[in-house]
Amino acid sequence: MPTMTAQRHTSLHRVLVVALAILLPNLVHAADLRVVVEAGPHRRESTLVHFPVPPDLATSRTWQLQAENGLVRPLQFAHGEAWFLETSLPAGESRSYSMRRARRASVRRTAPITAQWMNQNLQLNLDGHPVLQYLAHAGRLPRTNIAAIYQRGGYIHPLFTPSGRAVTDDYPPNHIHHHAIWFAWTKTRFDGRTPDFWNMGEGKGRVDFVRFDSLKVGPVFGEFSARQVFTDTQASPPVQVLEDAWRTTVFPIQCPDGPPVHVVELRSEQSLLTDQPLELPKYFYGGLGFRGPWNWNGATNLFYLDSNGETNRVTANGTRARWYWVGGMVEGQLAGLAILGHPDNFRAPQPLRVHPTEPFICWAPSHLGDWSLEPGKPFLSRYRLVAFDGLPKAEILDRLWFDYAEPPAVRITTAKPPVQ
Repeated sequence: MPTMTAQRHTSLHRVLVVALAILLPNLVHAADLRVVVEAGPHRRESTLVHFPVPPDLATSRTWQLQAENGLVRPLQFAHGEAWFLETSLPAGESRSYSMRRARRASVRRTAPITAQWMNQNLQLNLDGHPVLQYLAHAGRLPRTNIAAIYQRGGYIHPLFTPSGRAVTDDYPPNHIHHHAIWFAWTKTRFDGRTPDFWNMGEGKGRVDFVRFDSLKVGPVFGEFSARQVFTDTQASPPVQVLEDAWRTTVFPIQCPDGPPVHVVELRSEQSLLTDQPLELPKYFYGGLGFRGPWNWNGATNLFYLDSNGETNRVTANGTRARWYWVGGMVEGQLAGLAILGHPDNFRAPQPLRVHPTEPFICWAPSHLGDWSLEPGKPFLSRYRLVAFDGLPKAEILDRLWFDYAEPPAVRITTAKPPVQ
C-alpha cells in the first residue's frame, strides 16, 4: 500500500518553498496566489491540509482561503506553514482557492479551541468542552501508599471523548508507573549503566517536565509545546541523558459518517544531551504508552481492534499495525481511543505490546531488535489520537489514517503573470 515517505514529503516541501520564494516577490497582491488542493486517491472529509509559506506572508496580516463558489476556509500559520481544514473533496478531484484578507476579530470569534491553566497544568478545550490536560508538574499522589519516587510530570491525563468521558488512567494500583499517555524507554545502556526510564520505582531513571515553550490557539488548531528530560539516576551526580520536546495539537476534525471525535496530534522529538549514544537493546515494550481506565482491567472488560482486523489482544501482541483502538464502559457508555502511527516513524508500522488482561498498549520499536539514539541526530515520532464514544468503524479509522499518512497534495499558482 503506497505511503508518502519522509524523503518525498521533504522534497515536496522544498519545491513549494522555492516556488513561493520566486512567485511572491513579483506579485502585486497576495490575493494573486492560488492554492490548489488535490485529493489524490482518497476521499477527503474534514482533512487537515498544510503547505509552506514565507515568514513575511504569515506575519503581515490575517488570511483566509476562498473558493470560486464563495466557500471560505480560515488559515492558521505555524512552523513555516499555512494550515486549514478541507471538507467533502472526492477522490481524484481538486479545489482551487484564492488568498483573501480576513478580519482578526472574526478569526478570533471562530476559533473553536481554547486553552486554560489548571493550577500549573494546561487544558485544551474544543467548543468549550475539555479535550485533554497536560500534567506538567508532579502533583499530589492519589493514594497515601505510593512512594514519592513514583511522582512525575510531563504526560497527558485525562484525555476525554466529546461526551466528557475520560479514557485514560493514572497511577493504577497494579502498575503505579503507568501514566495515561506517556513516553519512556525501558531497557537501555548508557555510559556503562542500564538506566530504566519506564519503571521509576526501581530508582534507575526518571522522566520529568522541564518547561513550556509555546502556546497557540486559532481557527484551525490549538497547540502547546513542552519539554521533558530523561535522567540517569544511577550516576553520581545524576546525568540528564535525553530531552523530549513534545508538540501537542488539537484539531477540530469531524467525521460526517461517524460519531463526534477529539483529534490530538502528538509530535515527540528526542535529542541526546550528552556526546554518548543511548543504546536500546531488543525489548518487548518501551516507547509511547497508553493506559486505559481501571474498570477496563480483565480479559473481557476491554474491546480491541486494529488496522489488521485483529480483535484478540493475545494474538495482537507483538504484531505491527497502522492503528489500534481500545475501548470499554465509562459511566455506563462505551468509549474508547484510537492511536494512529505515522508511516515515517522509526520501524513503522511499529510493533505493539498489547497486554492480555490490563488496559495497556505500547508502540515498541525495540521489539524488532537492537538500535540506538545517536548524538546530533534528533529522533522524531508522530502519533494521532482519536477519542470518541461508541463502537469503532474500521473504514473511518482507515480514512483518518490516510488523511494523516498521505495528506492532500497542494499546488501554488498565480492568477495572472508576474509583474515584469
